[in-house]
Amino acid sequence: MKFSAALSAVAIAAATAKTEFCGEQNKTETADYIIYNNLWGAFDDPNGHQCTGLDSVDGSTIAWHTSFSWNGTAWQVKSFANAALKFDHVPIANVTSIPSTIEFEFDYKGKLVANVAFDMFTTSILGGNAEYEVMVWLQAIGGAGPLSNTGKPIKEVNVGGVDFSLYHGKNGNMTVYSYVAANTTNSFSTDFKQFFDELPANNTIAPEQYLINVQAGTEPFVGNGTLTVSKYSVACTGLDSVDDSNIAWHTSYRWKGSKLQVKLFANAALKFGKVPLSKVKSIPSTIKYDFKSKGKVVANVAYDLFTISTPDEDAEYEIMVWLAAVGGAGPISAMGMPIKKGFTADFKQFFHKLPAKHTVSPKQYLTHVQAASAFSDKAMCGDWDTAVVGDYTLYNNLWGKDNDPGTGHQCTTLVSASADNSTLGWTTDYKWGGITWNVKGYPNVGLHFKPIELANVESIPTTINYTYEYEPTTTANVAYDLFTSSTPDGDFEFEIMVWLAAIGTAWPLSSEGKNIKNITVSGVEFMLNHGVNGNMTVFSYVASELTENFSGDLAEFIDNLPEDVAPDAKQYLTKVQCGTESYHAENATMTVASYTVAVNTLLQGDIGFSSSPSIN
Repeated sequence: MKFSAALSAVAIAAATAKTEFCGEQNKTETADYIIYNNLWGAFDDPNGHQCTGLDSVDGSTIAWHTSFSWNGTAWQVKSFANAALKFDHVPIANVTSIPSTIEFEFDYKGKLVANVAFDMFTTSILGGNAEYEVMVWLQAIGGAGPLSNTGKPIKEVNVGGVDFSLYHGKNGNMTVYSYVAANTTNSFSTDFKQFFDELPANNTIAPEQYLINVQAGTEPFVGNGTLTVSKYSVACTGLDSVDDSNIAWHTSYRWKGSKLQVKLFANAALKFGKVPLSKVKSIPSTIKYDFKSKGKVVANVAYDLFTISTPDEDAEYEIMVWLAAVGGAGPISAMGMPIKKGFTADFKQFFHKLPAKHTVSPKQYLTHVQAASAFSDKAMCGDWDTAVVGDYTLYNNLWGKDNDPGTGHQCTTLVSASADNSTLGWTTDYKWGGITWNVKGYPNVGLHFKPIELANVESIPTTINYTYEYEPTTTANVAYDLFTSSTPDGDFEFEIMVWLAAIGTAWPLSSEGKNIKNITVSGVEFMLNHGVNGNMTVFSYVASELTENFSGDLAEFIDNLPEDVAPDAKQYLTKVQCGTESYHAENATMTVASYTVAVNTLLQGDIGFSSSPSIN
């Protein structure tokens, strides 16, 4: 999460006037906190409402409140009004303590399903999506319960004098740990670092993970209530990794544009007085690092040394030592160059190794010694941008972007293609606001083939391997989309979707409000839903769990449709696509490592049938 700069003392004083804010993403700030209304699940009750306000600020201690009225589905969280700490994101290994104190009252009448909880998130890459969530429930009201793979706690602990049960579950790609207090408490004070330390050895979080969010608030499901926090404070204290001449540092980035244009050179530069090369005895250096990336990255990791003929002139010579050339980066082709993650040497040797006719005069002054990473990337971001490769077209496809308030964007990048163009890889990055149940885009790969009657479709073999990086508020799916029509070029009459992932609150059209059939294809269980979109009948098979690797025959999904509602054999298969329907996200990335699909048809000859691909 990106935080704005701290408010001035005047602005902070004004913020304590108990002014309430009621918008979906409204917030207010103090020097240490951001207080969010955060009605991320309000789509489930269009008539509900919630307002939040900051009551007082006393140094690093604040008081705030939130009031709400929600109906709708009893298992759907409507919001997470919370106070989030502003802090420098730091590896868990460097966190020494997370001291916090909270005192609150929860007033409500009638039926209420809600919690009061701390929420902490971590990621392996700064700027990346959350990978782990650690919740601490101080109250579980009206049957509210945490995510759990088994429905049973995996550990019992006592922290701060309170007994907690630890549950373990998954939310898409994110692992969720939830500590639930055995008894309701209205006040709590402890070091929240202990909740990381208490994780079991076989269910822990790597110390290299960065702590990126520390929040406390309430998740209401249904009911009318007011949470009044009379006292709240939290801090995150950590260690800097500096030991005399040895330092540890990091950089994270997200860049697009031309692959040939370096965007920046984040580096650690040595402080020293300019000195003639003839007087440089040695330049000893040691580096150990790790380079993690998501999707297509073009970058290097390099030392950079400069020399000049007089101390005050511009650099005349540059000597670079590349330890890594990633994604084709390089002054010449560096494809396949191994990444060297550890290196120790005397860098004066790189001057000695220069050819005699391309050497640097010993009278030159050495002015800079740096080590860093430089990088670049590209993407297509227009509403209808496309890339054609062999029998495929990659679409960015922002067909629903008008449902975004104007702050969103989506970019898609072709990453790879096999030698015969039968297998593609691509990435899509997006950020969307607005109503969470409105699809904003469907970046996808469509197959080129001649429309063919379903009776003549022999098979539709496909394989996909992908990953999805996203934050907790993301709503999206990963889905195949097949269409049929009664004529080769007519309007779509039937849509058959195959959802490999339903992320957040994404769910398909359903006239019955429940699945009408369960089937298993290639070892994956799918639930079939049936609905109507205008004049088009829609069938949606939804995988029972997020499936990142799938290899099967899409024709099986057509064959398993109930006979009384299925398209008849004379319907033409006109379109086969695969991608992600993006509804809502602060930041999300789908990375497809490999994807292939084909339509194999039965072509009737003089005698019997023959099998061959049907491709335009």
